[in-house]
Amino acid sequence: MFAMGGGTKSDTSPTDRSSESKETIPGLVVVMECDRPSAGAFVAPIGAGLRVGRGAARELGEGRVELPDSHLSREHFDVAREGTRFRVTDRGSRNHTLVAEKPIASEVIEPGTLFRAGHTFFTCLADVAPFLDREDRWPFLTTNAELARDLGKLERIAQSPLPVLLLGETGTGKEVLAQALHQRSKRRGAFVPVNCGALPKELVESLLFGHRKGAFSGATTDELGFIRTADHGTLFLDEIADLPPAAQSTLLRVLQEREVTPVGAFHGVPVDVRIVSATHQPLADHVKSGAFRADLFARLRGFSFTIPPLRDRAFDVGELIARMAPASMTFKPDAAYALLRHAWPLNVRELKQAIDVAAVLADGPVRSADLPETIASPESPNLDEEDSALKDELVRRLAETNRNVSQIARDMGKARQQIQRWIKRFGI
Repeated sequence: MFAMGGGTKSDTSPTDRSSESKETIPGLVVVMECDRPSAGAFVAPIGAGLRVGRGAARELGEGRVELPDSHLSREHFDVAREGTRFRVTDRGSRNHTLVAEKPIASEVIEPGTLFRAGHTFFTCLADVAPFLDREDRWPFLTTNAELARDLGKLERIAQSPLPVLLLGETGTGKEVLAQALHQRSKRRGAFVPVNCGALPKELVESLLFGHRKGAFSGATTDELGFIRTADHGTLFLDEIADLPPAAQSTLLRVLQEREVTPVGAFHGVPVDVRIVSATHQPLADHVKSGAFRADLFARLRGFSFTIPPLRDRAFDVGELIARMAPASMTFKPDAAYALLRHAWPLNVRELKQAIDVAAVLADGPVRSADLPETIASPESPNLDEEDSALKDELVRRLAETNRNVSQIARDMGKARQQIQRWIKRFGI
């Protein structure tokens, strides 16, 4: 058995597994320890079954997980596979085992169901294989199996000169990932971030490609420009979809010729720069409409990588909190529950702001009252007509099937994971 997130391994050594392995290993995830959020996530294969309880330290042994949570009983609950689902059985604990914050004796749960014992939140996932081997957590630990596999590919790409195009919603952490790519590349030059959408239109080419003294009014000195500043390093072009057409043409020439000609100069200067670009916009659609050059798009997407929104990897919230919260910060279970249930429409950036607010307001362990109201409230966010209808349909189907998510997925022609995401999103 193997553990992540600071756990102690048992004497059994893991067999070698590629990050792209097709092997599926169901597992228990310690999503967040309220009294020790800095410990981060912890993953344990369930195997024939696991017994979870209190111990002196976080440790994984044969058929047992121990956590230093004083609110856990010595033997708190058991978890075992039951078909494609999991059975969680309380062992007469003093503080109960809770699903949806309601005590249970024994209950079969779907993968991805959040539950709590003591001051620790857990879930069970159908596949934890992809991140069992990611002990260095590059660039972060994730409980999303598909993302974990993709990160294994990206880690290899990072050490090549290939350009990388990062896609994803605003606030998902594209610049953080770009910095990680640069660090893994071991390029000796600088990491130079540029927000293409914030460049003044009249100065875009000068700022990117540099200029010679006297090239235009106000050009009183020679300037390298961002591209030459990133020589032998990485140039991160954020919001690349906003780059004006004229600058797109010049950037294409730079990539083709591997040299840059400053504004006002007659000869190019050789450059060795790795390009990482990013956008939250549908860049392929911009190419079809003619707003973005197809040949430049082809040059930039040597390897495309999409960062999923935080709502699609909700159980990464505990690990993200471990990275961004002050070391002394702790949480009341109600606050942690609110954070783990929130839909995060503004992604990781919204989580960071929530933690920053709590750090200022909390006098002791963070309570739900210390969080922004949109997060602390258990109600779903304001829904449009389509989402309201979908929520009503889900509530009806859940009642009719006694919360049989698999049946609902079949009836609606959707993947079970999609039904689970909707349930979390609407707070049902």
